[in-house]
Amino acid sequence: MVQLTRRAVVASAIGVTGMAALGVATATSPWARTPVAPAAAPAIVKLARSRFAPHLGLAFTARAGDSRHALVLDRIDDLPGAGSGGEEQRFNLIFAETDEALTDGIYEVSRDGAEPATLFLSVIGAEGERRLQGLVDQSV
Repeated sequence: MVQLTRRAVVASAIGVTGMAALGVATATSPWARTPVAPAAAPAIVKLARSRFAPHLGLAFTARAGDSRHALVLDRIDDLPGAGSGGEEQRFNLIFAETDEALTDGIYEVSRDGAEPATLFLSVIGAEGERRLQGLVDQSV
């Protein structure tokens, strides 16, 4: 008859924990004979100034959940401290809002003929001159 002692239980737990840690460190299961493939990373879509420039003055739709809001791309500004200006990866999208119902938040901004973009839009400007900005800085 095998007698379980506290020392034997603790030693077994340490051994199992060590095997699990080894499996995580090597991205394989210590009990499986084939490697465990890591989850595929989602594709990162770069936002570029040239992607939005052809759509200046045109209507966009901002969606968040079930809500939809009409916007117009009013201008594309350089970011403060930008080098030569017109940087492709550092810019500020300024949208005029037609329904004045948007609040700060993450929206999918799209229009026919343009690939949708997910942006954090924030409200700027005084009442009556209210705009939404989508700041893009991919220099980091």
